[in-house]
Parts: sequence; structure tokens; C-alpha cells
Amino acid sequence: MKRCYLCAMIMLMCLLALPGLTRAQSGSINGVFYIDINGDRSFNGESGTRKGDSLLTNATVELYRKNGQDYNRVASTATDINGRYSFLNLENANDYYVRFVIPADEQNIYEYIIFSGDDPEIGYSDIVSDQGYTGAIQIHSKNNQNDNKYNIDGGLKIKEPTYGSITGTVWEGSNSNGSKEHGEGKGVKDVVVKAYDCGNNGKYAGEGITKENGTYTIDNLITGLSYRVTFEPAAGYSLVDKGTDSDPDSSSKTTECSANALTTSGLVFNAGVFKPSAGGNPNGQINGRLWLDANHDGAQGGIETEPGIGNWRLRLLNSSKVVVDSTITDTSNAGGQKGRYTFTKLDLGIYYIQFVKNGDYSFTDKNSANNDESDSDVNPETGITDSVVIDHADASEEHIDAGVYLNEPPAVKGRISGILWQDTDKNGAQALNNSEPGIGNWKVRLLNSDKTVVVDSAETDNTGGPGTKGTYEFSGLIPGTYYVKFVKHTGYTFTSQNAVGNDDIDSDV
Repeated sequence: MKRCYLCAMIMLMCLLALPGLTRAQSGSINGVFYIDINGDRSFNGESGTRKGDSLLTNATVELYRKNGQDYNRVASTATDINGRYSFLNLENANDYYVRFVIPADEQNIYEYIIFSGDDPEIGYSDIVSDQGYTGAIQIHSKNNQNDNKYNIDGGLKIKEPTYGSITGTVWEGSNSNGSKEHGEGKGVKDVVVKAYDCGNNGKYAGEGITKENGTYTIDNLITGLSYRVTFEPAAGYSLVDKGTDSDPDSSSKTTECSANALTTSGLVFNAGVFKPSAGGNPNGQINGRLWLDANHDGAQGGIETEPGIGNWRLRLLNSSKVVVDSTITDTSNAGGQKGRYTFTKLDLGIYYIQFVKNGDYSFTDKNSANNDESDSDVNPETGITDSVVIDHADASEEHIDAGVYLNEPPAVKGRISGILWQDTDKNGAQALNNSEPGIGNWKVRLLNSDKTVVVDSAETDNTGGPGTKGTYEFSGLIPGTYYVKFVKHTGYTFTSQNAVGNDDIDSDV
């Protein structure tokens, strides 16, 4: 056994002595990841001390190779308690890149120190890009293995802070829903708005107060942070529910933290407020008139020619178009009251008036006279007005009117009929003794006033006896101008038109 071991040792020594054979060289990259506290760009001190600076512990350092324009990561490590890292046993003749990763919770505080041509190579940051990459590091085979050891350091510095603003508008609504509706959106002044840093235990960051038009601005807020704001309405106001146009919760008066961090472009938070009504609102009302628009012009005439219509059902709808009240128009002829209506004791809010359809009438055109005091305010298809806003305690919306006219009775349907006969004596008149028979199965078309075919499938009768065969009929016709076309047949020629001057017996084609 000893003899075999000795032989093996001799063989290994012989191999190592052979010319042209060397042990494979490998390289390493190591360094420190530091924070430059004193502002001189380098890390300070000797023999391991870092006076005035700080070293990053357990920070990620990555090793990459480059493939074209892409970086491919080949290794990753973490710094030790002295801020040091190392990558060992690296292959020769390859370009490597080190990337220093700023810890996630410090990315808003620090930024990379980028190597400049004026920096010494020792003791300064070797980072060349704002993503933390160094330049290329080449590992080559060298006689002295220590020559393949590279010291590559990464440095961070405290960011110069940038600032942004939070802005927005506080608007007045007529109810508690969180969306601006028709007639809403007036600005509200003297609302205090405060901003808080979401990532710093909710630390107070600044405040503003709304102007006359409801706008506010909170300046000098550090960018890169997420913020939330609170709204404190002036006396007599409450926040509307959170919704499309209002960001804060109505109970907590606070928004959620911004989904995006603040940039120099700013963040926007809006809020709606309203004045809650205490029970009823005795002076809030909507009134108007329903009248007979005899001349269909959409404007009210005198009560003699275009009188009001009484006993017509109306409904009061809320902002969701749900019925909350109903009434009928006045039937009294005294003082021009006929056709009038009123809804009273209305709370602040958005309303619609519905004039219930009556099959004998149609609504006249809406707003055709461009005069709110005399024209019709309803959609002719639905009988419902646009929104009507009661926005303060004494609001009274008048002249919410509707015009209608009587529908014309259905038009009497018309009929066109006749006969196609064989004019054997060619005199253009039908023989009264039925000796000139009708011709069946002959195509007849009905054309309108533009001579466009409206009926294409009719044929003359072929089943009846004398006086019936050859007849045709188009019935159920609305009033208008028509033409009848008898389609030509080979072998036949039409006789002369109106030859005897008697529409009952002569030819009309």
C-alpha cells in the first residue's frame, strides 16, 4: 500500500515537471459597498477604519457577463458586517461587470456615486451607470496569481432632495353621492387640507387651505414618497361619500395613500362637500305647466288658443330616477291655473320631472323656442326633463314645462285595383259582354312617387271566371302617389291609352 502511494506521488511530480503544463489560473473580484457621509466621494481611513463614512451590511452585490446589449447575471452575494464582498474562482479571459444594488428601503434616500475620469482608481466608487453597474473587468491568465485579484468598490451618496406639490379642488354638491352632477361643482373655500407621509409612520408633511374657487396647493413635499391627505370642511359642510369625483372617506375624512410616489409633476386629490338638510326644506320647490301646443311650434301661446291641460299625471324622480312623489296638473280654469303643478318641501338634491305619457298625445319638441319661460323642457321620447337642481334652502325652480299636441287619427288605408284584358278588336275599350277575356298570371308591380318598386310580387288572377280573371289589387296603402306597371310579355302589345275617354272601360297604360 505504501509502495502504491509513493508511485502516485512520483507520477504527479513528473507530470508537473513536464514542459508546457501549468496549473489553471483563476481570478477574483472583491471590494466594499459604502455610503459617503462626508461628501468627498471616497471611503475614508486606513487599515479597515472608515472615518466619517458608513459601510453597507447585507447589501446585494451581483456579478454579470454581457451578451450583446444584455447583462446576464452569473452570481450574487451579500456584503458582510464590514461592507465587503467577493467573487472567487472566476474563469480567465472573460469580461465581468459588478452591480451594486441599493437596498429597497433606502432607494429614496441614496443614489450611486458615478466614477469620473478625475477620480483615483483606489478608494473611489467604480460604478459607471445609474443602475449600479461597473465598467468591464477582464480576468486574464498571469504569472502572478495576485495580479488576477481586482478591487472593485461601490459608493452611494445622499440624494439631493427634489420637491413636488399636492393640489386639488373641493367642490360643493347638493347631496352626499361622490359624483358631480349637472349644476354641481362650485368651489368651496376655507377647507383645510393636510398631507401625511405614508412611509414614515404617517408623519405630518404640510397643509394648505382652499381658495374662493375651491382649489388648494401643498408645496415643498419631498418626491419619491407616497402621501395621503385629510380634508376638514368648513362649518356647516360634510364630506360627500367617496366616489368618482371625491377621494376621501366621508367618515375618516382621509384619502388612501397614493398608488404612485410623488414626482415633480405632483399628485391630485379632490373632495366634494355638501350641506346636510335638517329634515325637510320648506322653501325648495319645482313648478311648471302642461299646455296644448296646438300649432306644434314648441312655444306656449295664449291660454285661449293653447290652454293648459288638467288632470295629467306627473312624477317627481330623484337623482337615481326613482319615483319619490307624484301629482296631477290643476283642473281649475281660474286665473290661468289649468295645467299647472307644484312639488314642494324638497330637500337639496338632483331631481327630474316625468310627464306620464298619454296615448292620445305626443310631446312637442324640446327647447325649440330657446326660452325657458315659454318652451317645452321634456324629452319627446320619454316625457322626462333634464336634471333640476335644488342647491340651496330657498331654491325654487320654475317653468319646468311640457307641451303636447293631439295625435292625428290613423290614416285611412287605400286600394288600387283593375283588370288586364285581351283587346281582341284593338279599340282600347273592354267589351261590356265579357267577350274579351281577362289574362291571368301577368306580373304587376306597384311603384311609389319616385317610381321605386314597393310591391313586386303581384300577378293578375288566373282562377276566376268572366269579370274576375285578369284582375289585380293592391290594398292597405297609405295616402300617397303611386304608379302601376304591367310587365311586358313577348308576343303582346299594349293597346292605346285612354282611347274612349272612359276610365271604367279603357286602358290606362
